[in-house]
Amino acid sequence: MISKKASENYEAFLKYDENNKIKAFLMLQIKDEPENDILPIQPNKKRIKISTFKIDDDFKSLILSEAIINIIFSEMDKEKIYECYVTMYKDKQKALLNVLFSWGFLEVGTKNNEIVMVKMKNTDLNDVKKNYKWYFN
Repeated sequence: MISKKASENYEAFLKYDENNKIKAFLMLQIKDEPENDILPIQPNKKRIKISTFKIDDDFKSLILSEAIINIIFSEMDKEKIYECYVTMYKDKQKALLNVLFSWGFLEVGTKNNEIVMVKMKNTDLNDVKKNYKWYFN
């Protein structure tokens, strides 16, 4: 599975606790194709898909959420990509929805029973507050 993900342009960031258990997990994928399964259909464009964004319930904090968002923005800067998106269940993930809205993500469509949230990156790079990659392994 690791080699499959690597071949599909995935990058993962993990945060462990003191007992070496995963407490946060972020997986990003670079895509350069139309998103035909999103309504309305998203045209061909290079974008980052936030494939997985999970934080253990006992480990949630503002700094961890901010770290994850900043990693996403840092990867967008590094790859010179100005759009990212995530799909999520609106009714089941209200806390995440509020975090994404606070960082400028907008609801732009649907994919099956999920909503699609998109963030267009500002070209002045002011959204990246700090480099939080040190926080993850």
